[in-house]
Amino acid sequence: LRLQRQLVVRPSWEEWGEIKVKIMAAKMATFDVETKGTWVDLLSFAWSATEAVSLPMREVHWGAEWPEFLWDVNQILQTHKGLVAHNGAFDITLLAHNNIQVDRIWMDTLVAHHWLWCELPHSLAYLTSIMTNEPYYKDTIETEREVYNAKDAAVTWEIADQLLKEMHRQGIQERFFSFVMPLFHTALAMGNRGV
Repeated sequence: LRLQRQLVVRPSWEEWGEIKVKIMAAKMATFDVETKGTWVDLLSFAWSATEAVSLPMREVHWGAEWPEFLWDVNQILQTHKGLVAHNGAFDITLLAHNNIQVDRIWMDTLVAHHWLWCELPHSLAYLTSIMTNEPYYKDTIETEREVYNAKDAAVTWEIADQLLKEMHRQGIQERFFSFVMPLFHTALAMGNRGV
């Protein structure tokens, strides 16, 4: 059964006010970026498998609210304890180049999938095809960029939920979060700063 996703693109300031509360209240929240070169032009969040938002990272969209919007985004990325990304090293590094800091992520779905099935491919497109009923959409990045961005966050949430269940079933969830994810942050810091 294919999930019906509610994907919000270019929310108003008022809509953003409601959405940021939902993100912070969620036990798990995923995020994803789209870039043009090293500039992050879209940032998405999902607070469930069916609800996500794509946020334009342009002052022209937010107007006078731009500084407060950036403060909100930084608050989420620095304080949410259940942040999840797919290939988070990419997103975290690009966000840092855009002066947006991510303190720590709780889970990386690429790393988790590798932990479970190291012999398989780990791209988001592959995981979407085997762990969700979402039809292929990776060819829509040019025509529906904002929907694509929000959908990436929503399917990442759905995939994370499936991976958590599988790690629990195999009895390796505690080891993943106590050993693998701390190593992820150490390796990311080494890669960004050097050894």
